[in-house]
Amino acid sequence: MYKIMKQIPAILLSLCLLLLSCQSNDETLSDLRDDGQLRQDTEAQPISIGEERYITVENARYGDSPMSDDFTILDFERVGSLLLIEVQYGGGCAEHAFELLGSGDWYANPDIINFLLIHNANGDLCEALITETLVFDLSTWAAANNPDFHRYRVINASTLGNQLNDRPSITVTESENCVEEVTAQKAICGIGLYNDLWLKLDNGDFVQPVGVADAYADFAVEEGKRYRVGVTLLSELPPPYNMYAICAAWPGPNEPGIINCIEEIKD
Repeated sequence: MYKIMKQIPAILLSLCLLLLSCQSNDETLSDLRDDGQLRQDTEAQPISIGEERYITVENARYGDSPMSDDFTILDFERVGSLLLIEVQYGGGCAEHAFELLGSGDWYANPDIINFLLIHNANGDLCEALITETLVFDLSTWAAANNPDFHRYRVINASTLGNQLNDRPSITVTESENCVEEVTAQKAICGIGLYNDLWLKLDNGDFVQPVGVADAYADFAVEEGKRYRVGVTLLSELPPPYNMYAICAAWPGPNEPGIINCIEEIKD
């Protein structure tokens, strides 16, 4: 018994050292910044391009066997020809690998490039929470530098619920009050709070309603009618709308949003 008791402190010390070593590798987006500029020692890995494989990995997200281990995309931004993606995952006992996969085309929406981010945990069963910033080089892919592309979307290949756009594609005043005038109009392949009825701004952009304040939960929206709304835009689709496959049709620049206020314009 004494021998066992003597070994316990050593075991606890080893565990503590292991946990400290797992957590000391965290690197956020801000860690790569030096006075607002990208650190000179930043190393980038290439992206992968392949339409057939892209579709295979994308479709696997909707089944029981995604082609990626679990992780979460926290944030991303483009700096010149580099795409910086901050991720978080459980691990600490093996080296993890990530791959950024593009389709080679603009896929569904002509104003946005979609990327799938694939995670290989290499069988790591440890549970320390690791934050890491990945850097990918877009310079070898001419399409990524096409000025016709306005935005970038990074999609988590391990789940349907985690994808981020780098910035909104539409121009709208976000508010708790009814400040924006819109028209209820059908969107091709549209899904949302009012089924395929989205809210078209006077500049031609769309708000895809995916949530509403409790005070307006019973408000009925009719096609062709004019409304005044207050909205909050979302960076990604919430459940259950993120469970639907991406439609090949594109109604125009659009973002999902919560309806904070809505009233019919009758004058």
